[in-house]
Amino acid sequence: MKSTVFVLVIGLITLSHLYSTAADVPGQTRVAKWQDDKKAALLLMFDDSMPSHVKNVVPELKKRGFVGTFYVNPGSGSWAGKRVAWEHDIPEIGMVYGNHTNTHKGILSVENGEEEVGLCNDVIHKLFKTQQATRLVSFGVPGVPKEKWSITKPQLKELLDKHNLVERPHVGDRFASINLKTSADMLKVVDKAIETGVMDSIAFHGVGGEWLSATVETFMELMDGLTARKEKLWITDHISAYAYETERGSAEVKVLDATEKQIRLLLSCKADPKLFDHALTLVTNVPAAWTKVDVTQGSRRAVVGASAGHVMFDALPSSEAIVLEPGK
Repeated sequence: MKSTVFVLVIGLITLSHLYSTAADVPGQTRVAKWQDDKKAALLLMFDDSMPSHVKNVVPELKKRGFVGTFYVNPGSGSWAGKRVAWEHDIPEIGMVYGNHTNTHKGILSVENGEEEVGLCNDVIHKLFKTQQATRLVSFGVPGVPKEKWSITKPQLKELLDKHNLVERPHVGDRFASINLKTSADMLKVVDKAIETGVMDSIAFHGVGGEWLSATVETFMELMDGLTARKEKLWITDHISAYAYETERGSAEVKVLDATEKQIRLLLSCKADPKLFDHALTLVTNVPAAWTKVDVTQGSRRAVVGASAGHVMFDALPSSEAIVLEPGK
């Protein structure tokens, strides 16, 4: 659940990120494939509200500045055992929750599904101070015996649509300790994503405890590998990547005006702005003399660094023009 607060990228950008921008036409702009012009997006997913997530995973993600998506079951005993962490500590440090049903006991009917999905969603919105009408939430189908899952795919889709839930990417062959048994296996997935420029994921149950557990050593090796690749990798939550990809798919940048003193752009997309409010990263050609750029969009403003006639910044698809001027 990404905050709706507008964020502008602050900092210098190297030419290696910018080579695909059209050559030297002031105002010419491209929408980066992924946020901050990263090569690929990676989703780290953690299922079932396990105590080992609180003990072994969250501190490591926080220390490295990584985001994880935790698919939670607020009606389960594992949640209750670490209630303070799940309900207070973890939401406050930038982690994201996905809906994994309330109890992880399955869904036997549409009515039962409404309870399992709805109660979990209510908790997530309450903890993150969001509203269902304006916030998408990721959904992960819990692994239960076949006899515990009686809802059909069309019925599930209707339920998810009602609650503004987005089913996460298929992770059947992306589970640590089941399919990806070593950190080397996991990093092969990561490197393939970087090579092909796609969004991919690695999912976990336990980490150093509970069921279907990866070892702490394996997890730490993965964390070190991701740290070494962080310049190329956007490690984010499912909804942020989904929203970015959706908006980017129909994004259009119009150059309203471009002079030596000012560039004015308009960024638009066809996605519903009530649910899709993620900033897109833009890379714009500016006069070579501009070493700093004042970027304004409505009430939002930041000064960002320019390099060799290019500047990178984030902007919201909006009817408000983006104004670039040389910074002081």
